[in-house]
Amino acid sequence: MAEITGPQKRKDTYYALCSAAHALNRRFHRYINESIIDEKAARLTDQILSSTAMPVVDAGLFSMSDALEVLKKNDKDALIVENVASGYKIQTPIDDSLSDPKVGLKDIRIRNSSLEYSDYMPKTRYVGVEKLAFENVALNGMFSKSMPSGTITDLTIERCSLGKVPTYDPTAPRYMTICTNALEIASKNPLKHLFLNEMSLTSGEPDKEPAPADWSKLPVTLEYLSLEKTDIMRANFDGLMKALPNLKNLKVLDLASCGLTDEHGQKIKQALQASQATIINLTGNHFSEPLKNELEAIKGKNVSASWEYMHTDKERTLRDLANERPIAAYLKSMHSKKDILESDLLPAAVKGQAFRDVLDAVKNCGEKMVPADYDKKIDSQQTLLGALIQTKQLSDVFEPKYWDNPKEMQTVWDKVPETDRAQLGGKDGKVAFVKRKNQVMASAVKSVLSQRTKRTR
Repeated sequence: MAEITGPQKRKDTYYALCSAAHALNRRFHRYINESIIDEKAARLTDQILSSTAMPVVDAGLFSMSDALEVLKKNDKDALIVENVASGYKIQTPIDDSLSDPKVGLKDIRIRNSSLEYSDYMPKTRYVGVEKLAFENVALNGMFSKSMPSGTITDLTIERCSLGKVPTYDPTAPRYMTICTNALEIASKNPLKHLFLNEMSLTSGEPDKEPAPADWSKLPVTLEYLSLEKTDIMRANFDGLMKALPNLKNLKVLDLASCGLTDEHGQKIKQALQASQATIINLTGNHFSEPLKNELEAIKGKNVSASWEYMHTDKERTLRDLANERPIAAYLKSMHSKKDILESDLLPAAVKGQAFRDVLDAVKNCGEKMVPADYDKKIDSQQTLLGALIQTKQLSDVFEPKYWDNPKEMQTVWDKVPETDRAQLGGKDGKVAFVKRKNQVMASAVKSVLSQRTKRTR
């Protein structure tokens, strides 16, 4: 059957969305004006059919399951949901629809909503989602308990609060805060970007102590940490400073307008001396002129540090930082392959998808990787090769410039499970590997001939 396109596709999409709105009307006996339904259905139709716009679904108007069916038919894997109201009869069906793996959503942003009355230990939601954002949302006090693990790379929580339902674990004397919930999610996912902005990180149950923020839970994959306009000084600031040097992939630290003083500034200065972060936003804080002068010295190591007003454009900053490589900067101090493979930079590079920086550093030391190196355990469960397969970096492993012996290259390839070989391209990766191996063989032959020529002269 030929694919429906053009005006007919727009008409079908529009009528399907109108039906989704009317279904919700009938279900909850609402009397929404027809013109409002027509207007919002038309707007959502344009967003769905656009190649660039992100659809905005009003949960107070459209049946979520029906709207998601329309998105799926149009190959949309991202959406903004707004106006979700609390209550099991409303919220649970919405969560179930958003979490359906058949829908295949990768990017979900929920805004201007109330999720506070959801059961605080339900089944896992938002399965398979890579980017998750809550903006101006009242959250349940233990919302981290229902978040997925192993998939989220971007987490945004901005202008949010904790709802009125119990925000504490009945078995613990302290309540969870937005901060401790966010760090719990971070500990289970390969986060690259974490934005906790414009809200209190520590508020919660009155007359109860907040659970301490454990910043050591931040994953080594983190590249961008934004805590703009928060009360970070009350959320274990010292713990954050202690964690910063361990974040080997960190590129941006945004602590703008956090009410920080010279005492905090000195701790920031000390933490940054052991960090390769390249953008530090400290605008809007209460630093004295002498401290600002001390912080100026940070700029000497190619750092963009600001303490005058500067609004950080997240999207532009992310684009600008695409080629920044903090791991490479750390590796410059290493002088042998042994030092590199035994340092904590190795697991950080693998998890941060920066293994090619390790390969470059080993090569710059005048050494090379051999098959036994890929059998090295980088944690209690995985070998180096296994971790590189999981993080989809086989293409870097078998880059011809890092090899001079085709037999060793073949030995490592033989250890790659057949199900993962397609990472090199094609159906099974065989053709791509043979092509790369032939390049190594050609270079090896050329090198041998060159050596013989030199000896005969």
